[in-house]
Amino acid sequence: MKIMIKRIFDFNWVRCCLLITSWIVFSGPAEVLAADTSGEWRPVYDLIMMWLNFGILVFLLIKFTKTPIVNFFKGQKEEVERDLHEAEQKQQAAQAKIAKTQKLLDESDTRLKTLKERILKQGEHKKQEIIANAVEESRILLEDARKRVDSQIVVARNKFRSELIDAAVDAAMVKLPGQVTKDDDRKMIEQYINKVG
Repeated sequence: MKIMIKRIFDFNWVRCCLLITSWIVFSGPAEVLAADTSGEWRPVYDLIMMWLNFGILVFLLIKFTKTPIVNFFKGQKEEVERDLHEAEQKQQAAQAKIAKTQKLLDESDTRLKTLKERILKQGEHKKQEIIANAVEESRILLEDARKRVDSQIVVARNKFRSELIDAAVDAAMVKLPGQVTKDDDRKMIEQYINKVG
């Protein structure tokens, strides 16, 4: 804006005087400037002079102000083109940033899906591992319980046998002393010696 104002006021003082004079001449009515004391030729003369002055004024304005006005409009055109070029560059940069951001969003969505799938697979694997461990532990516990039960059964059998043998020996000790003779003792001793010998 400052450049535009500087270019407008860059005209020399002659141009300014011409503009002020033309404004004074053409702003008021033409009849005021003309004198009506002469005859019929005066209004025609005034009209011709007015058009002649107007032509001279237009010629002078064009001659002295054409180059600055053309330069002014060229400068304005270049400034507008520069502004448009800068705006286009900014728009392209913004579009590039938007595209980059969109690409990052798409990549993060893909990464998130991959991560989610990996977590689900790891969770499923961990679940299967926990189930396998639980099955193995229950198998070990059942086997251990079976061994303990078998051991307790063996202990109970042995205890029952020893008690049964003790009862049989007690019963035999009660009945046999009266039924075993000296010959039976001698035969048993001989049988034992034969087995050992």
